[in-house]
Amino acid sequence: MSSPSYLKRHNLRPTEAGLTATDTSQPGWTRRRRGKGWSFCSTTGSTLSGANRERCASLAIPPAWQSVWINPDPRGHIQAYGEDAEGRRQYIYHPDWREAADAAKFADLPHFADRLPRMRTRIRRILTSSEDEHVLALATVVGLMDTAGLRIGSRRHQARTGAVGAVTLCRKHLRFEDDAVTLHFRGKSGKDQRITIDAPELCGAIGRLADSAEASRIFDGEGRMVREGEVNDFIHDIAGLDFSAKDFRTWGGSAAAAGYLRRAEEPTISDASEAAANWLGNTPAIARKSYIHPAVIEQARTGERWTKTAGPSRLRVDERATYALIASC
Repeated sequence: MSSPSYLKRHNLRPTEAGLTATDTSQPGWTRRRRGKGWSFCSTTGSTLSGANRERCASLAIPPAWQSVWINPDPRGHIQAYGEDAEGRRQYIYHPDWREAADAAKFADLPHFADRLPRMRTRIRRILTSSEDEHVLALATVVGLMDTAGLRIGSRRHQARTGAVGAVTLCRKHLRFEDDAVTLHFRGKSGKDQRITIDAPELCGAIGRLADSAEASRIFDGEGRMVREGEVNDFIHDIAGLDFSAKDFRTWGGSAAAAGYLRRAEEPTISDASEAAANWLGNTPAIARKSYIHPAVIEQARTGERWTKTAGPSRLRVDERATYALIASC
């Protein structure tokens, strides 16, 4: 497949989904606590009622969000935003925009697969030879996402929920046996995760970081602190296109589901979603909604085993099955 100079997601315009582009610097509607619920106010401060109030309520803005802004335009591609408990700005998008954005994300996935062998080569080279501790830490985090399906994670999220991701792994979460490392930790939504890694270069890097860690977390300390934005910048650098951690999880979830389709005599959507969820550490419903390419779902719907492969020869066999499925749609 020819390599693009840009990704479809970055060329997507709200007008393509029949929406208007939202300018969040413009005044918006707000909400106020009223008893056990909420009232919503216009840009002039008057209380909204009728259809306008119903639309605001239907957005299901999380109660914990602060500094909430609501778009007066029901066709705006951004419908609302607010700050979550960790101080991050979160958005609620129009359903038509989410659908268009998901389609663009999945359309970009074959290009991610085309770049994946070269990304893995770069990562292995760094894991075995880099003397820059920060670059080594970044490569290890991406290696964990690629090899074990881990989320990036965040220190603030762990402090609030106890959920562990790649950057918040501690020595107590690691068990070294022979030539493998077993990770055992509590993931998002309290899900217990136990993952064994046997990739030699990645195991070696994890061991070196754990041995030299100044604190219990293996990615804490001067020179090795890793943040989400840095991880995505690193992925962009090694891929040559603006991919992110989300692409690793989308590809991994799709490949796990496609791998199930390769092995099952009478595959089902439910079991394909379960296979992806086990890889991603989340629920089958979320895996199906956000991480499995529609072509994989459609193949599972047929109830027939998938045997074809395609794509770069250095991809894993389940990944080549995924590539062939995507190419067939």
